[in-house]
Amino acid sequence: MRRSVTLVGTFGLGFSSGLPLALSSGTLAAWLATEHVDRATIGAFALCELPYTYKFLLAPVFDRFAAPLGLARLGRRRGWLLGLQLALATSVVALGASRPEVDPWPTALLALLVAGCSALQDVVIDALRIESFDEADQGLGAATSTYGYRVGMIASGPLALLAADRGVAWSGLYTALGAMVGLGMLATFALREPEADPSGHGHSTTEVVPLSIAATVRRTVGSLRDRFGGTAALGWFVVFLAVFRLGDALAGKMQTPFLLEAGYSLTEIASISKLFGVLATMAGAAVGAALVRLRGPAALMPLAATIMLASNLVFSWLATRGHDLGSLTLAIAVENGTSGIGGTITIAYLSSLCDRRVTATQYAFLTGILSFGRTTFAALSGVLADALEPFAARHGLPGGTWGLYFALTALAGTPGLVLATALTRRAQPVATTD
Repeated sequence: MRRSVTLVGTFGLGFSSGLPLALSSGTLAAWLATEHVDRATIGAFALCELPYTYKFLLAPVFDRFAAPLGLARLGRRRGWLLGLQLALATSVVALGASRPEVDPWPTALLALLVAGCSALQDVVIDALRIESFDEADQGLGAATSTYGYRVGMIASGPLALLAADRGVAWSGLYTALGAMVGLGMLATFALREPEADPSGHGHSTTEVVPLSIAATVRRTVGSLRDRFGGTAALGWFVVFLAVFRLGDALAGKMQTPFLLEAGYSLTEIASISKLFGVLATMAGAAVGAALVRLRGPAALMPLAATIMLASNLVFSWLATRGHDLGSLTLAIAVENGTSGIGGTITIAYLSSLCDRRVTATQYAFLTGILSFGRTTFAALSGVLADALEPFAARHGLPGGTWGLYFALTALAGTPGLVLATALTRRAQPVATTD
């Protein structure tokens, strides 16, 4: 019975984690586009997602301290989580009440707040999930959380766009989605507060005093440095993570504006690009998990980089097709399926690098750097698309501006491929030390 409750609660927390992502990215971009906000501004909204990159800076706080304002009675993990969920729900509702067509600045600031609450929630959810399962059940916990995450993305992505296309006001949508954070709160209450692991090797029933913040930081950096054989190699690995998904980030940020300009309705985008796309991603994730079991994640990282790079070229082809639902379906199947494969390989690889005593901080650090392209470089995506427009028009390129843009996003993925081949095989498993 307890195991079933843990699985249901983990699914609920995955839902709570996946729900807000689109609200400060894809769904927000669709809202801005329907309000005729210019492409450069829409691209610049990627900066609102910076908290996903820098969440590791606050991660040691959640490892070390109990939650304030009486929330500590729920436990260190659940207390922080409930407080962050309350803040998240409030910020989502406030974001929906903004008016980007009048002044995009309040919308941007509230989107930044939503992303901040969401990113910090992710830190605690990852820690709670890892600590709630024994070593042998970590795969089960990760899979359960992933499927909850995808369901959350469906709610805030395709279902939200379908509702908007049928005349539901954006403010009402964001209010309803803010209320859905309550499902994550129920999961927080349902789960048992995990007990600390004194060794760093796995789940334990022995309670220990958490490491100090300074010790957490030293251990986070030190164990990674040992795995890569020195500070210089670790530095190159950080660069690799920062640029690894650059092409994917540039393509993803402009995908919805491109589809709207190509004449696709919000319903078509929701049904194919979002809903079918999530299902394709889930199918790709299953393939990725099978590949990881056969080969191990480190050996597969060059493959992950290659297929995610090549998939961007499908959108260059789609730009030459006009309004064609069959072509859109094929493009989404390829792009999201390869993203599911590559994403699963990447997450498995990063998870394999973590020291279990500082998992929350270390995993937040690694995934924060990984999101750097999506939250920083992607802010220039709209500017880049605008800059390419005269050149594409002057030379009559197939697919016009968007055909050239998506081809260049594929080219932007080549540094990640080169570094993946050169660096990922350097990481060596090391024994965890206390």
